[in-house]
Amino acid sequence: MICSTFPLAVLSACAPETNSRYGDAHWDPQLTWETAQVIDQPELRIVYHDTDPADDNEVWEGYVSIDFSDLAQRDEGGENTALLSYSVGTNEPLAIPNSMLQNSAGAEWSKFYYDTTTNTDWRLRLTEPENYTFYLDLAVRQPNGTLRLYNFEWNDVILPGSLTRDTFWQNRVNSSIVENCISCHDENGSDAYSAFDLDYNSNDIRVLRTDFINEVGEADDGQNLPDWPFNSAHTGVGNANQITGGARRDFTTFVQAVSDANDPNTNFTITTVEPPSMMENDPYNN
Repeated sequence: MICSTFPLAVLSACAPETNSRYGDAHWDPQLTWETAQVIDQPELRIVYHDTDPADDNEVWEGYVSIDFSDLAQRDEGGENTALLSYSVGTNEPLAIPNSMLQNSAGAEWSKFYYDTTTNTDWRLRLTEPENYTFYLDLAVRQPNGTLRLYNFEWNDVILPGSLTRDTFWQNRVNSSIVENCISCHDENGSDAYSAFDLDYNSNDIRVLRTDFINEVGEADDGQNLPDWPFNSAHTGVGNANQITGGARRDFTTFVQAVSDANDPNTNFTITTVEPPSMMENDPYNN
């Protein structure tokens, strides 16, 4: 509105396309095309190998390829950037684990690929069925000297197969319980622990899982899971209502499966990750 009161010559100087305000505190050079270098998200690709080719028993592995070595050389973000990370379910992003690495590849690498010149496979190998998300954060210097932040994400990486009780807990339920329930229901917590006694040991999630499973069928009348935590009569309803969306669906699915199981202490199958609509076979492993 200020520009509209000035002559046309001043109007042109106010336009965001010009660089006449270079250095002005209110002008963001990263929003101006002439001074911002746009970097495309690198390609992350997954192909599949059936380890049991029998028609009635498909057991899939996934091999993930990505090359961001050119960007890693330009990264100025410090220790925590230019490193690939991943997450499953409701878990926070984690560093690439040894179980995914092949042929002495390192988690700090920026190029995971199949080297046809030496027949060496440095792709990431996925063996646990789940919906995976991969992340890559970078800070790249722009032509005008500023740092531009890039937060790349690939959230459609699927390895189909069955999710057992223990895997489902680890990937989709454990973090919700730790973040929202343990503060009151740990045996060393507030008075609420007596109503739902969970012995939490952060070094072994099996302790919490076992206690939680034991409590599922033993709650008092009117306080049965999965509905009770989200009831207004629950003094911890505020914490419970932090479990939303997919996390709440996973919580309910886990509790219902444990309640319906003939033997909840066995590692039975809870659900199945369905195959993606298109599955490209691994050209190096057929």
